[in-house]
Amino acid sequence: MSRFFLFLILTITAHAQSIRLPLGGGLEAELIRIAPTKFSQGESADGQREVALTKPFFMGKFPVTRGQFARFVAATNYRTEAEKGVSGGFGWEGGKLVQKKEYTWRSPGFPQTDEHPVVMVDFTDAKAFCVWLSRQAGRVVTLPTEAQWEYAARGAGSAGEAWHAGNSPGGTQPVSQAVANGFGLHDMLGNAWEWCEDWFAPYPPGVGTDPLQKNPNLSDKPRRVLRGGAFSRPAAEATAAKRFRNDPGSRNADNGFRVVAYEVPVPVVAPVVAPVAPARVELENPQPATRQVIPGELPMPAQPAHAFEYETQPEPVTRTTGLFSPWMIVGLVVVWLVVRRALKSGGSAAPLPQRNPAVQQRMAPGQMFSTRIVQDGFWIQGRVSPGTPLNVRWLGGASTHSRTFEYRPASEGHFVFTGNEPSNVVVSVGEDTGGGGGGLGMGMPLDDLPLLPRTSPSPTSRPSTFTGFPTAY
Repeated sequence: MSRFFLFLILTITAHAQSIRLPLGGGLEAELIRIAPTKFSQGESADGQREVALTKPFFMGKFPVTRGQFARFVAATNYRTEAEKGVSGGFGWEGGKLVQKKEYTWRSPGFPQTDEHPVVMVDFTDAKAFCVWLSRQAGRVVTLPTEAQWEYAARGAGSAGEAWHAGNSPGGTQPVSQAVANGFGLHDMLGNAWEWCEDWFAPYPPGVGTDPLQKNPNLSDKPRRVLRGGAFSRPAAEATAAKRFRNDPGSRNADNGFRVVAYEVPVPVVAPVVAPVAPARVELENPQPATRQVIPGELPMPAQPAHAFEYETQPEPVTRTTGLFSPWMIVGLVVVWLVVRRALKSGGSAAPLPQRNPAVQQRMAPGQMFSTRIVQDGFWIQGRVSPGTPLNVRWLGGASTHSRTFEYRPASEGHFVFTGNEPSNVVVSVGEDTGGGGGGLGMGMPLDDLPLLPRTSPSPTSRPSTFTGFPTAY
């Protein structure tokens, strides 16, 4: 009987029509289930294609709101591109987008409440929110593909109400005020453009099965897809099939996003546990027991979603009556070796802050940093103390990126999440003085997120082209 009830519960859960993802602080994000389907994507002006969406997914009932984004920022100390850069974002001023330092998601040029869609977030900001919510919710959360977005916006024949320049010229409106579409989704059309996962490109010929455009080089320059129209644009652009594109680093007062999640949660691989049980800090929203990977979606690091493990080395309990116990002798030898090394180097060299001998052996004598590239970022090992400010630069796609953060290594080093495979990684001590004002991810402090460093390496990795320099360059 118990097996029958378990099967019944799992069946009902698997076909839930909506889910609520916890954000903490009493906030939730509600998402509505969209079933697998086939439909004609696009409009005649851009060409059409047949699309098959083979997996169900959950689409955000509303765009991500200012209140939800504020919860993410409060939990992670994240700073958006508009806040980190030297020139600010493009706020809404005098009926047009105007760039000023004071324009950020907190102040887009018009009044907002926590119920308005968050705006002035670039593609990287939106993805950072998804990474955080994935760990909060214990399942893959990411941006919708262009095909998923368009089908959801069609609303089963009822597109819903849109906010556009004709009825909301002064700024965004609360997300629940417009009439929902046939799927129960609000503001799919109008209010704010929404980032999609795809790079902009012409639709390829033939039927697209769960399509996702990963090639950034099929347009005049790399741009990401946005959909839906906005308060700043004519009503004619607020349609399910209309396409828009923008530089992924754009931070405009009419750009926002919503999220999708998947029916089957993703797995979390338990980290390797040391013989001595680590100290454990439990955060809210406990982790589901098992999860399954969704192919092609955001990879999850091998660590629990809500339990951050801080390895400690408690003093072993020994029983001895002698003055020089074995542990005391070991401790004196370690102290002597540290003092001897410091004296030989003039006191300037910090011990390597990591516990993995194999990683330590990869660093040549006198080398300050060692990096290892993986599919979605890179690991840093350094002969600097934890807490030392570092600046890293790397090549990703067609752009150079920069980030400043404090070095906080785990057993495999400090992991820097880039979202794709980087190259030409350069590490230096100190903060970036370049301003970080324009490129994709320039100055993005993604490592402020309490999600990193990882506790185990990615399955595939390779050394960086550059292994870092002992001083800033």
